[in-house]
Amino acid sequence: MKKPLSVLALTLSVLAVSCVHLFGQANNSSTHQTSGHTHAQRTTYLQERVDSAFYRAVRTRHVGNLRRLIDSLEDQYHQTQQRIWAYWVAYATYELSIYEMVVDSHQRAKRSILTAIRCLDTLDDKNSEEWALLSVLTGYSITFRWWAASWLGPRAIDYAEKAVALDSQNIRAWYALLVNDFYTPALFGGGKMVDYYGHRALQCPDQVLPNPYLPSWGRAETYDLLIRWHLRQKRYDTAQKLFEEAICRVGSHPLLLRLRWEYSAILSK
Repeated sequence: MKKPLSVLALTLSVLAVSCVHLFGQANNSSTHQTSGHTHAQRTTYLQERVDSAFYRAVRTRHVGNLRRLIDSLEDQYHQTQQRIWAYWVAYATYELSIYEMVVDSHQRAKRSILTAIRCLDTLDDKNSEEWALLSVLTGYSITFRWWAASWLGPRAIDYAEKAVALDSQNIRAWYALLVNDFYTPALFGGGKMVDYYGHRALQCPDQVLPNPYLPSWGRAETYDLLIRWHLRQKRYDTAQKLFEEAICRVGSHPLLLRLRWEYSAILSK
């Protein structure tokens, strides 16, 4: 799994998902919508608060609200020293970096993602959620540190594996592995585990225990990659079935709406 060129693949994967995430939601001010049993099992106050600030920045091209939220999260961390606040500082700063990379400044985007990584690097005895997010952040950072790709890529994969080892019911841990395999070229061993990682992720709850302070992202992102994978393999019936399942379980998430727009002739329902 730790192929040299999987480094570049991981970078491209995170970047591509981030840009789709950004522009696919630019005209949608609402937070994630869910339906079915998944909705009853998630409590996502902080998740929705951070994402809402990000969407607003994209929609208005003004990032002040997101920056103020990051400052507030940092204050909470400094005052309480509770690591959950460090997680959200890192996550929100990652979203800030995406915004800056696409619509603002490459240099500011680089500073933001390195700041996000430091937020988690400083934590001892990281848990599964922290390793999973750190994996994504590390892979994304190769965009700005391509000269370090040979060691950052394997490091990102190692972080994802640690996340799964600590909690095999963490959807975000499996998603971190899925991202890497999806974008690694077949010539270098990629694509062999896409279905496995994707379906393992989908078997996990958004949150093991509903909690307004814990993350819940990952399900729509997993469906997005799985559907794209089957479309790439020309397995259109499977892609359509997965899309219908995703709409049922996740709702009108912008990633899925983007998929339907891109593949309107195939994902017709």
